[in-house]
Amino acid sequence: MLVPAFLLMALAAVMIYYGIRLLLAGRRSMKLGRASMQWPTAPGQVTASAVQFVDEGGDPPTGYYLPVVAYTYAVEGAAYAGTAIAYRDLRSLQKTAQAIVAKYPVGSDVAVTYDPLDPRNGLLEPGTVGVRWLYFWAVTYILIGVVIAALSIAIPAFNLI
Repeated sequence: MLVPAFLLMALAAVMIYYGIRLLLAGRRSMKLGRASMQWPTAPGQVTASAVQFVDEGGDPPTGYYLPVVAYTYAVEGAAYAGTAIAYRDLRSLQKTAQAIVAKYPVGSDVAVTYDPLDPRNGLLEPGTVGVRWLYFWAVTYILIGVVIAALSIAIPAFNLI
């Protein structure tokens, strides 16, 4: 089956586009993660803790698992509620999401790290752990896109079989 060069170019553009989006997301997560390591903490309490399956459609169903943790905390007498766990992508396999949720059972006391400039921005796991994977996938998508673009230029029609 021959694939026309313009279809390969379109695929390359999509790969590069998503690679750049991941790169920007990684940059933002890295910046916020680093800043959160310097933020103060406040005592909090977990109010909800569950694993949620996010269905992306398809037959059979495809999707990912997401740990969902809700908590309350107070800063200088003002009450806040939050759901942020960390500044990284927490989409994962069911086992990984369950392991994260297991650390935060309902009713447990937690230390909530919060932004001193905006205490509404709280999270449970400060830092940049896991953010580097965004960079890895970003570079991978961009490189694949560049290779596909180069092939579409070098070979007018690419034989997939």
